[in-house]
Amino acid sequence: MPYYNNLIVFRQRAIDIIRVGNGGPYQVSQLNPEIGTTAINTAKLVPGIGLLFLGYDGIYAITGGLDGGSSIVVQKISAGLAKEIAQINIAALPRATAVYSSKEREWWCHFTPKGATVNQR
Repeated sequence: MPYYNNLIVFRQRAIDIIRVGNGGPYQVSQLNPEIGTTAINTAKLVPGIGLLFLGYDGIYAITGGLDGGSSIVVQKISAGLAKEIAQINIAALPRATAVYSSKEREWWCHFTPKGATVNQR
């Protein structure tokens, strides 16, 4: 997923960042070695917040950037949704999808709950 001048790569158990280094070659580094996802279709840019995505245990936001002395931060933003997040069928997480509505200013995420085979929540 492109994010400012970076490329964010989601893996099952980590998030990597690829950026152009000084002089041209690409630099690959780990943004977070503990948080990952298989729900790559949930990663969407939300103005004023950053890059939102559904992980195994909640919704995360990637905020900030690396240009101009800033730093990128990955933080969990779904503390109030613990009961809803507990219903996610982890095996069906790759089917989850999300969209950002600029009209409503909302990030909508649809996932498959436990005991189901299609996105119902």
